Amino acid sequence: MEVLYLRDDNIGDEETKILCKALRFNTTITSIDLSNNKIGVDGTKRIISLLEMNSTLTSLSLDCTDAGVEGARIISKFLESNTILKSLSLGCMKVSAFLNRFIFRDFYWR
Repeated sequence: MEVLYLRDDNIGDEETKILCKALRFNTTITSIDLSNNKIGVDGTKRIISLLEMNSTLTSLSLDCTDAGVEGARIISKFLESNTILKSLSLGCMKVSAFLNRFIFRDFYWR
């Protein structure tokens, strides 16, 4: 199995902690879809930590999560040094379009 599809599964920060622990040393999953879940700032931090440790994961979808502006900043900081992640989806992340452009401007220009 290469794709882990957990969309609309009522996953919050605590469940994200368990998921990230389980995936820490996984070498087969390349794509994770966690869209439409209740992942907040703490869960976003855990996911970013997982991405920093696991070079197999190359695609992540966090559409319609509850990470908000702080979560977007955490992701933006990660993207500054990211060399592994090739696909990232953050639609409906509950940040304004203006702020979204501001936070991710450097990523788009690479």
